[in-house]
Amino acid sequence: MTLAEVKINGSIFSRDSTFLGVGERQCYNLRRGCYSKKGEMRTLKMCYKIISVVIPLLTLVACATTALKKGSGQEIVLDEPLLRQSDYIDIVYEDGSFSYVSYLTRADLAEDGKKPLCNVGVQEPASNSTGIWLWDFRRVQGQEQEIMERLSRAHIKKVYIQISGDLEVFRPFLQRAREQAITVFALDGSPAYIDDYRILIEDVKKIREFNHVHPDTVFAGLQVDVEPYLKKDFNLRKNYYVRHYLTMAQELRRSAGEEIKLSFALPFWFDKLVVDEKPLSFQIIDIADEVVIMSYRTNYQELLDIASSELCYASTVGKPIFLGLELNKLPDEEHFIMDKAKVLGFSIPTQDKRIFLKDRPDDLPVLRRYQVRSEKITFFQKKDRLPALMATSPPFRSFSGYVIHSYEGLYESR
Repeated sequence: MTLAEVKINGSIFSRDSTFLGVGERQCYNLRRGCYSKKGEMRTLKMCYKIISVVIPLLTLVACATTALKKGSGQEIVLDEPLLRQSDYIDIVYEDGSFSYVSYLTRADLAEDGKKPLCNVGVQEPASNSTGIWLWDFRRVQGQEQEIMERLSRAHIKKVYIQISGDLEVFRPFLQRAREQAITVFALDGSPAYIDDYRILIEDVKKIREFNHVHPDTVFAGLQVDVEPYLKKDFNLRKNYYVRHYLTMAQELRRSAGEEIKLSFALPFWFDKLVVDEKPLSFQIIDIADEVVIMSYRTNYQELLDIASSELCYASTVGKPIFLGLELNKLPDEEHFIMDKAKVLGFSIPTQDKRIFLKDRPDDLPVLRRYQVRSEKITFFQKKDRLPALMATSPPFRSFSGYVIHSYEGLYESR
């Protein structure tokens, strides 16, 4: 029996509406049971219309179920409200498995990638010191002496350490840091803080009070690591987030005054986001006491290319810039950018979400496809190449050193 033929109670219906079965009472209707032969052809045609709708629908559902069982075994779930607002989506895979979806506008694809022009000529760098991010304080509690001696042997002069709760637990760490002449910044941030940064204002207050009580073991300042681009709707509400980021920085500056230094960790592409007719990264450089650019590249020239505009601008306003280097293990990424209309054609709505029907869109009409190779971003498993790069100083007066991401990546990752 073919897909064009359906057997019901011993009788067969075919695509050309010819009755193929034999019996005293012929069954044509799925909902109402058996009819006499009177009017059988009219009923048969109606029945076939029902079947012609039901079978493709069942086939579609079966295909969806099969697709979700194969490959990565993960559903590619699309956010229906964000999909409606977007023009394109970016389906991202990490090490071959589905990871996440980004929602894009036409403006995102129209960006030319050019950085703001700046020319200050060749300059002598201010310094070339080394800092490091330390995220999990629990791993160093009780080992402060050993940790600081290790950092001192590595010629690390600054630590950005994640804080939470009572700052009193950091006193032994700060004491050992002072003995080794290592500067310590408190570190805090979350993508959610872009909507409510009161916790950062509270951090400034807590640091000020702590430093007053313990003038011999102080935090040099607060580093802000708020990354709103990790929110799913960032590209769809970019103007809101850019404006809010600047407002957050301004409020923190007012709260910190001149007493608490402010450091910001920024992605290298914040110079492409403009607010009040000025790149966002330039606005933050004006506000901050220092900026660390997350310029994660393993090739020196590529690193210099992506951080050059911030280095140049900071040189004109006398602010220090540090460049971040990645040491942690990262996945290889593969991006598939598709037009929303194409996506709708290869997805089905469910009760509360929309499911993409393919594990991978390789054979679909993809607008743009590209890869991000981890070997170009992280020194993981090639740390022996790190000293040579760090010995090179970009020719800008603002350049003040490198910051390693992270302590865990430098000493604990394999």
